[in-house]
Amino acid sequence: MGKKTEMAEIASALEDITRALQQTNELLQALGQLGTDSPKAREQPDPGDVTATVAGPNLEIAEEATLAPRATAASTGDEEILRTLAEQHGLGVPMEQLIAFRNTERPNSRPRYWAIANFALHSRNPRLFLFDVVEDEIGRYLCAHGSGSDEDHNGMLDRFSNVDGSGCSSRGIYVCAETYMGDNGYSMRLDGQEDTNNRARHRAIVVHGANYVSPEFVEQHGKIGRSLGCPALEHRYTRDVIDALKQGSLLNVWKA
Repeated sequence: MGKKTEMAEIASALEDITRALQQTNELLQALGQLGTDSPKAREQPDPGDVTATVAGPNLEIAEEATLAPRATAASTGDEEILRTLAEQHGLGVPMEQLIAFRNTERPNSRPRYWAIANFALHSRNPRLFLFDVVEDEIGRYLCAHGSGSDEDHNGMLDRFSNVDGSGCSSRGIYVCAETYMGDNGYSMRLDGQEDTNNRARHRAIVVHGANYVSPEFVEQHGKIGRSLGCPALEHRYTRDVIDALKQGSLLNVWKA
């Protein structure tokens, strides 16, 4: 009898241990589920968890998909404004060239100001067009062409050249670069982006002010003076135009 009693007590003890282990397991499972639902657990997935490893890139793609329409909308927005303004002045072609260049070569660039020098116009006319996509408006300024581009000095540009010493204006798209103080005062360097103007920095083709660019000069001579190839401006507007375009805006020197 004593032996049977001892066996019964052992069996009862084993049952108690089993129940305790089950309760401990259930508690651990509950705690594990709670940890999975916590923000900290979501922010720090187990590196060995295949599902967590895949989720990282997927989340990045989702963010990009959300941002992409906004970037496209911004691009579409400034393009619509630029095209509308350009068409009002017969500058649809050079504006399309600028937009295509931006979208291809500088897709993340969203300058407020863009510029076109329309050298199809006589020099007595304001022919540097400054486009403002924020205010949806255009400013117009007198702008000189090079003496080599107008050898008989009749106020009309006859030819472009990219050759050293030609004194000519160079056709094409420029990226407006850094500013400096030179012999002509506050000035801005230009980096030509095409075969027709890629020697601009070497030739010191820059935006600067000039005494021969003014309404008074036009009144006296019927035209403005000529530069050595630089798109020179009226002194009183030089700083405003340069500050609008410097460090990344685009300029298209063009003639139909």
